[in-house]
Amino acid sequence: MISGADRNNIIKQLAQSSGLDHLVKVELSEEGYYDSATGTWHSGGVTVRDNDVEKAAFYFRKQFETCRKSTEPSIREAAKRYLIAAEAIKHSIETGVFSMEMETE
Repeated sequence: MISGADRNNIIKQLAQSSGLDHLVKVELSEEGYYDSATGTWHSGGVTVRDNDVEKAAFYFRKQFETCRKSTEPSIREAAKRYLIAAEAIKHSIETGVFSMEMETE
């Protein structure tokens, strides 16, 4: 597997040799990256669009609402995790980590 730095170098070299180096805008890393030009986040081989982020926030909030009603301690513990995920996504949107302005597929 090629490391993020090696991928960056290969992409830059190919772009330069093709006369397209002005198109290389986004640095790749092992952890992933957010491309604000397209409104997509790439991580672990998965592309996440803004509407996917909204759906995830809705899913975690709905799971939280369902699980919080349980009397089972393990399910109530899961409810906390769902709430944390929903709030983390909400915070990421509010602070601009995810830009919800762009139309996506």
